[in-house]
Amino acid sequence: MDKKTTKSKAVTIEKPVPEFVAPMPKIDEQPVRYVVAQPSLNGVSGILIFWIVVFAFSGLGMISSFFLTVFDSEAISLPTGVITAIFSPLLAGALFTTVVLIALRKKLAVLASFATVCAMSLFTIIISITSVAILSNRIDQYLYFLYDLDTANTYKQAATGEALTLVATALIFAGLVSLYFFTSKRVKQTLTE
Repeated sequence: MDKKTTKSKAVTIEKPVPEFVAPMPKIDEQPVRYVVAQPSLNGVSGILIFWIVVFAFSGLGMISSFFLTVFDSEAISLPTGVITAIFSPLLAGALFTTVVLIALRKKLAVLASFATVCAMSLFTIIISITSVAILSNRIDQYLYFLYDLDTANTYKQAATGEALTLVATALIFAGLVSLYFFTSKRVKQTLTE
């Protein structure tokens, strides 16, 4: 007997399996709302803290300039010394009042800061003009004595230019700071009492 080997072939039949699809629940489509958290503008922080620090240190500077001027016999004898002795305590009081009003969140702080910045600018303008007048007088006395009129005029023009620069800077500073205190959202939301 002959042995015959028979190989059986496995036949695979692929039947498509039906996919089971779960019914989707009906969702009411509503627009998605995103809430973006913005930092609060209410409160003494940010630039208002900066101005509190600037006004406080300026007040301390005015107090020190007052005492340095009053206790220096040479400085108090000059017109600029007299102006400093008069303006310094007034400006120090205005600066510290502004600091307190901002810290207490009072509406009056806006006007106080405006008045303080205008007074500081006025002080700068008066000191600049007085300094130029004193310097011009000294240049005249010294250089005219030496008959060097060209150098005297050059020094006078330089001093006048510096004074005009200080006056313009004081006015621009007063305008920009006042603009901040009158138009800032943080100031309007914070200084409400």
